[in-house]
Amino acid sequence: MVADWQEVEELVLTYKADPGIAELSVAKENKQLHVEPFGKHRFLFYCRSGHPILKKKTITKDDFMDYPLVLVRLPARMSSVFPGRLFPVEDSDHVIPSIEFQDIVLSRELVLKSDALGAGTPLQVQKELAEGSLSVIPIFEPWMTLNYGFMYLKEIVLSPAAERYMTMVMEVEKDVFVRNEKLMKQYLPASLI
Repeated sequence: MVADWQEVEELVLTYKADPGIAELSVAKENKQLHVEPFGKHRFLFYCRSGHPILKKKTITKDDFMDYPLVLVRLPARMSSVFPGRLFPVEDSDHVIPSIEFQDIVLSRELVLKSDALGAGTPLQVQKELAEGSLSVIPIFEPWMTLNYGFMYLKEIVLSPAAERYMTMVMEVEKDVFVRNEKLMKQYLPASLI
């Protein structure tokens, strides 16, 4: 099952998934959950090639305000560092972008066909970057990192199958990390990273 980071946490808390894999920034604050980080992935911002933002000599956070963001829902604390317009969700500690998408494929398609801006790991947009239909927006900050890992209820004893699955994911993760870092270096100027 594929779900966004909030849904994964809810699935684990309601005994519908065990373990869950998601970005852990929020889950690690939940006292009911045991979290095991296994990967940090730097991400970048991207747009369609030929986008007006790419014509600027220097791009700042303020430049993002002129374009819609196509992203997943974010923790409210990200609104102080994330560029562009983010909108608070009533009765929640989340903010949403101009266009909220959970599916990276649909998100990429919208960015390819509009002036919207997207964010993701280089691996998620590798094909489009290589063919030149998407371009990296040359901006990078230290906070632009996703912290992935497992989450499961502290009261649960994991089955041998779940433990084996986690081991297999961590083995694959090592390769994914190396590939993502190589692409970061390929597509972002060395002065930014």
